[in-house]
Amino acid sequence: MSNGIGSKAHQRSKTLFTKLTLPGLPIELKVQSPPKLEEIPVHDLPTTGPLADFFRHRKLPSSREDLSQVMRFCIRNKAGEKAAQLVTEFFAQGGDSALTLCLGYPPQGDEQGPLTDDDLKFLVRWINEWMPQLPGEAFTLDLSGNELTARGLQRLGSCLKKNPRIQALDLSRNRFLVQTWLCEKGPAGKKIHTLHKKLTSPRGEKKPPQVGDVISALLKSGHLQRLRLKGNPFPVKVRERIIGAVEESPVLHALDFSGCALLESDIKKLLSLRSRHWSDLALGTKLTPGMVTDIAKLLSTTRDLRTLSLEISGPCSLVDVTELFRALGSNHSLEVLSLAGLRLVVNSAVVAEALRRNTCLHTLDLSRSEISENLVGALKEALARDGSSEPNQTLTNLILPSFDHLTSEHQAEAEMNSRLCGMAINRNLRLAASRADALAAFTTGCSSAHGTPVNTMSPELRKKIVQHIGNDERTLRSLACVVRKPDPTSAGRAAPRIWLEVRSPRDLKSPP
Repeated sequence: MSNGIGSKAHQRSKTLFTKLTLPGLPIELKVQSPPKLEEIPVHDLPTTGPLADFFRHRKLPSSREDLSQVMRFCIRNKAGEKAAQLVTEFFAQGGDSALTLCLGYPPQGDEQGPLTDDDLKFLVRWINEWMPQLPGEAFTLDLSGNELTARGLQRLGSCLKKNPRIQALDLSRNRFLVQTWLCEKGPAGKKIHTLHKKLTSPRGEKKPPQVGDVISALLKSGHLQRLRLKGNPFPVKVRERIIGAVEESPVLHALDFSGCALLESDIKKLLSLRSRHWSDLALGTKLTPGMVTDIAKLLSTTRDLRTLSLEISGPCSLVDVTELFRALGSNHSLEVLSLAGLRLVVNSAVVAEALRRNTCLHTLDLSRSEISENLVGALKEALARDGSSEPNQTLTNLILPSFDHLTSEHQAEAEMNSRLCGMAINRNLRLAASRADALAAFTTGCSSAHGTPVNTMSPELRKKIVQHIGNDERTLRSLACVVRKPDPTSAGRAAPRIWLEVRSPRDLKSPP
C-alpha cells in the first residue's frame, strides 16, 4: 500500500536487516529493508488550535486560514495521506466541483510559517501522486504569502502539465519572487552595490532563473485559466515578459495584477488583446486619465467581463472616473466593480443616469475611498423611486466609506443619503428574492416531468410572472435558457417540442 509522500517518517533507531541466501553460494547477503512509516505522534501536536482539532478530535478546520495551516503542516511533515483525506472530506461537506488547495500564508501569520522552495518539492510530489485520486473537477492552487523563489517555481511547470485539473494559481504576496540587488551602506551612509566573489568552475556560473521566464513557462502549460499575482511589484522587464506570456496563453481569462506597479502602457496592452475574453480583471494601481479612458472603452464593448477591481491600498491622487460610470450605462455584463481606496471625482448627473440604465451591476465597492457628498447624493438618486424614471433595481451590495474627510455640514448630508441608499438596497434584496421565486415558478410551470417544455401554465399567470421579473436581462436570459434546454434522454429527444422564446416582457407570446 502506497503512503504517497507518506505519513510522517519517524525512522526507528535500529537498522532492520533481512537475510537473503543465494543458491549455490555459501554466503549470506544482508539487504537493508525500508524504514516503516508511522502516524504523526499525538504528543508532537499542539493541545489547542486547528491542528489539535483535526488530528486529535477529527474536526474539520472552520476557516480558510485554519485549513491552510493544517495543509501546510501535512505537506511539511510529509503526511500526504492526511492531506488527501482533508481535501476529500471538504469536498464531501461542500459538494462543490471546484476546490481550492489552501496553502497560503495569511498576512497575520501563524505558527506553521510560510512554505519555502524545499517544501514545494514535497508539494509537487504530493500533487502528482494524489491529484488523480481526489474528487472534484477543477482545482485552485493557493500559494499566496509564502517565500517561494523563481527557482522553486520551476518545479511547478511540469507539475501543471501533468495535472490539467489545476486551472487556477494564486502567487499573491510572494515577495521573494521579486529579485532585488544586495545592497550595503558605505562610509557616507549611502547604499552601494557589492559584488561577492565566488569560486566557480571554468565553465562559468549557472545563471539563476528569471521570474518572468518562470511565470511564462507556467502559463504555457496550457491549463491555467486564472492567475493571481497581487502584491508583487515586478520590475518593468519582468512585467513585460509576463504580459507577453498572457497574450500567448490560449485559455487564460482571469488575471489579478493589482499591486504590481502597472504603468499606463501595461494596462493599454492588456486591454487591447482583442482575442482575450476577460471574465475577471484586477488592475489596482495609481490611475491616470489614459487608464480610465482605456477601461471605459473595454466596459463599452465587452460582453464577458464579470468582475473589475481597481482597488489600491496605498495613497493616490484625485482621478476623474466620469467616463467609467458613463460606460456602465451601456454595459450588460459587469456584476462587481471595486473602486476601493481611490480619491474619486465624478459628474453626479452622469452617475445617477448610468446606474438607472444599468441592469447587471450588483456590487459596488467604495470602501476606503474619498468621495464627495454629491456622489452619495447621485447614488441615492439612482436608487430612489421618484416617479420620473425607473430606479436601479439590481444593485444589492453597496459598500460606502466613512466621511471623516468632509466638513461637519457635508458629512451630515452624506450620512443621511447613505442611510437612504441602505433602505433602497434592502428593497432591491427583497425584489431579487421575489424574482428568483418567480423564475422558479415559471420554470416549474413550463417544464414536464421529463424536462420537455410544455404549456402547463395559463397565459395570464405567465404574463404576470414575466411582468414581475421586469426588465432584468440576466433573469430573462436565464428564463429563456431554461425553457429552451433540450431533454438529454432519448424519450425527450423523440418527443415533439414547443419552444418558448423570451425577448422582452411585452413580447412574450403564448405557444399555440
